[in-house]
Amino acid sequence: MSTPIRPRVYSAISIRRRRSNTPSSVRSATAPPTASSAPSPASPAAGLLVVDAPQRAEGLYLEVNASWRASPERLDAPVQTVALKVLDVAPGAFAGAFSLPPLKPGVYTFELRYRAPVAVSDVRPSLYLPGNSHPGPLNLKPVSLMGMGKLVLAKVLFPHGILWEQDEWFSGHSETVDRVTKFRFPEGISWAEWKADLLSGQR
Repeated sequence: MSTPIRPRVYSAISIRRRRSNTPSSVRSATAPPTASSAPSPASPAAGLLVVDAPQRAEGLYLEVNASWRASPERLDAPVQTVALKVLDVAPGAFAGAFSLPPLKPGVYTFELRYRAPVAVSDVRPSLYLPGNSHPGPLNLKPVSLMGMGKLVLAKVLFPHGILWEQDEWFSGHSETVDRVTKFRFPEGISWAEWKADLLSGQR
């Protein structure tokens, strides 16, 4: 049996029942961050991603990768890797918790890599963002895992706290052969994504 995971500057975590009497950084996968796990007031632009598995799944392994693009409207803008930190979870919880660094305006993409020896259904990711744009968690689309693979959990426009699929927030969209652009008036906000990326990520 592997040893319990302690906070590390990595973005991978194995899901299993932990046996520990030490205080946890995240009290549960479905509850909002507690005072001990929420971003510090000194870093108001930090955030938290929680991936909640509904049942015990031996051998389930999750890895979350994140990237950031400063210019939502430009697909040729540089894409930077974002380092996440794995947090401890409460004893008995079947979840992964990942602390985000201070966030900057732009587009964040969160990708889940997984290894599931047995089928695991209804895995529920939640994203907690700083600021007043979204007072509660962003409850992302539940996913089912089996075998090995990867999928996009979310594409998020920060600081607005808007997911790519929230079409009601946008005024409209336009398409070319290879890209989709969504826009919002009168703010003049534009957000473009490659069609191939949206299809491969099922977002």
